[in-house]
Amino acid sequence: MEAIKIEHGCVKMVAHRGAGKRWVENSLPAFRNAAQCSYWGIETDIHVTADGKYILIHDDETDRVTGEHYVVEKTDFETLRNLHLLGLEGDDARLPTLQEYIEICKSGNKYAVLELKNRMEEYNIAEIVEEINALGWLDRTVFISFSLTNMKRLEQLLPNHPKQFLYMKPERFALLADHPMSIDVDCRILTREMVDAIHSKGFEVNTWTVNTPEKAAEMIAMGVDYITTDILE
Repeated sequence: MEAIKIEHGCVKMVAHRGAGKRWVENSLPAFRNAAQCSYWGIETDIHVTADGKYILIHDDETDRVTGEHYVVEKTDFETLRNLHLLGLEGDDARLPTLQEYIEICKSGNKYAVLELKNRMEEYNIAEIVEEINALGWLDRTVFISFSLTNMKRLEQLLPNHPKQFLYMKPERFALLADHPMSIDVDCRILTREMVDAIHSKGFEVNTWTVNTPEKAAEMIAMGVDYITTDILE
């Protein structure tokens, strides 16, 4: 599917799951293609496997994208790597590793926007941070998560490093009173008041998943800093 081009001014555009309506989501080809486009960053999702390694996939289970049923966090890394993403062939059909993703972001000079899926142990987060740092891309990585615990652990490990708290329920906005930080919010619930409140504290606003020019224009008018999208560019 071709990209829908929009005028986004200085708003940073993030390819959601590697622009998952243009290419097979969270796949090596999606990351490579997004890296050749005008996106500011490429977003993906990372899980901990049963044997303490790391794999990139959005869902907690593999059925939707591979046609085979495995619970990601109860399955070992090798088994997951031997699955094949639907619609792809050969090595490109493998679930990507963190290193593969970061190397592609580096090749296209794109920011990595990495979602820590589910709550992780502190040592898992530390290992992810260490691997990205070893690859020389930590300064160009933004961490996002629905887990406030993950966000707190990241703040302990990387004070003042870019991170965004994900949420899709309006009541979770109240958590920011005690834990002020940048946010990454479902565009269906985002309001100008939320944007203004976050900006007043010196933090940034990302919004997802914005897939029409009309919704993008609405978000831009609110003053968001980032738009996360499957198809816009």
